[in-house]
Formats: sequence, structure tokens, C-alpha cells
Amino acid sequence: AIASVSAACQDTLEADDLVTEDGMALTPMLIIQAVEAESKRTSSSAKEYQRRALTAIAQLLETFCPPLDMFGELFPYVKTLIQDISESTGEGNTFVSQKLDRKKREEEEKEAALHKARNRVVQAECFRILGAAWPVQYSTQQNFIEEVLDLRGTKDGQLEQ
Repeated sequence: AIASVSAACQDTLEADDLVTEDGMALTPMLIIQAVEAESKRTSSSAKEYQRRALTAIAQLLETFCPPLDMFGELFPYVKTLIQDISESTGEGNTFVSQKLDRKKREEEEKEAALHKARNRVVQAECFRILGAAWPVQYSTQQNFIEEVLDLRGTKDGQLEQ
């Protein structure tokens, strides 16, 4: 909802004349930083909450970038998420014991597949954020291009399937 409201009020937010209760200027950057902080919260439904927060960040960035330059600030967090998901959902990382009865094993396999799918959706939102926040300054692009390309998940120059 925050992304939709912010997009609808884009002109007002970009005018820099809004102030929070504690006297801080209410800017798109402040909103994105607050949503990013929320995406880092942990709870029982953390992955879905995180996905929704990342979706909001991507929508906000698509609305306000450029000229908003937040790539350098967001990249370390997003890079870590992408790498952690790649490591946790790689082949062989999902183990379901064959000693379980058939029904229990099917439940665990279903849950593992759902977990992997949720992770992939979060990872897709991370790449969407990188695209939306991609810097317009050539020098900033040069600083990050190699690290971004490394996130593609390549082996011997070929994209993994």
C-alpha cells in the first residue's frame, strides 16, 4: 500500500515540503529506507513479509528513480539476499528423508518445493530492485557492474538453468 500511495502522491513527495512528526523531511528516500528496514524484520511469516516489502521497494524505485540514486545503499543488502537464496535453494540443498512414511515424505517435499518457490520470488524481486535502482552515473555503474554480473549465477560463462 505504501508504494501505491507514494506513487499517487509523487509530485507532493518530490516537492520536499512534507515533514514527519519528528521534523524529518518526508522524502522518497526516507520511505524506501523505512521499507527496507521493515524487510529485514524477522517473524513467523518473515519470507512473505520480506517479499511484500521488497516488492514495495521495487515499486517505489520504479516511481522515483532516476533521479533518486540509492543503488550503492541498497546493493549490499540485495546482493546478500540473492546469494543466500542461491546457496540455500541450490541442487542437493533440499533433503527429505526417504525413511519417512509416504504421506509425511510427500508433505515435506511439498513444503520444501514451496519454500524454494518463495525464495525464488524473493530473489526475483531483488533483481527487480537492482534494475529499478540502476545508477545513471557512469562511474557508479562501473563500480558495481562486475559484482552485478557475478550475481547472474554463471558457470564457465554459461547461465545456469
